[in-house]
Amino acid sequence: MRLTFGPTDYFTQKVTDLNIGHPTRERYARRTDITDRPIPEFASILGVNLNLITKDGYLIVTGPSEEREVAGGTLHTSVGENLLRPIDQGVNNAPDPFRCAFRGAQEELGVELKPGKVEFTAFGVYPRYCQYSLIGWSEIDETQVEIERLYSLGIPKDKWENSKLYFIPCKPEEIANFVVSRWDKWFPIGLAAVVLSLFQQGFSPREVDNAFSRARSKYGV
Repeated sequence: MRLTFGPTDYFTQKVTDLNIGHPTRERYARRTDITDRPIPEFASILGVNLNLITKDGYLIVTGPSEEREVAGGTLHTSVGENLLRPIDQGVNNAPDPFRCAFRGAQEELGVELKPGKVEFTAFGVYPRYCQYSLIGWSEIDETQVEIERLYSLGIPKDKWENSKLYFIPCKPEEIANFVVSRWDKWFPIGLAAVVLSLFQQGFSPREVDNAFSRARSKYGV
């Protein structure tokens, strides 16, 4: 996959997001198939979304604060960060999603990710925001208890962005039940990423499908 970038800034992204639903914006948004190519005026950010698995086998899910303008009050991935210039620049000033992932984990959870331990496995777009995202995952050295301790001490710089952390055992049935029982609470990218977390950990499509079928039947979704 080849991605071509041009200059943008944080202010442009914020203005773009705050105009979601504006008639003029929506008219332009409908003119392009964003699964084929971006809309230059709206493609102002690239998101990085990570599933983090604790040392004792729990997937971390965040509950973004109501104060967040995007995804506030929903359920989301362990880390949801946007690439920023110039701090997330890599070789030849190109955007570096790994730098963004390391920064996001440190700022939001107080966790230092190890180079070589982050793997990106999917790329997608959220149509309402016209926002593209890389979805990845990493196993971390901290346990659930250690993450909760870091969080309670206010170690993460951007702790305010999340009002709550959830820890779900990394098993198809457990994750499927958690997802389906809160079906209407998810931010779309977060929902897709959490389902993908099962494939990232090596579970087969049949195992994932069966777990979600049972959960949907159980909760009537």
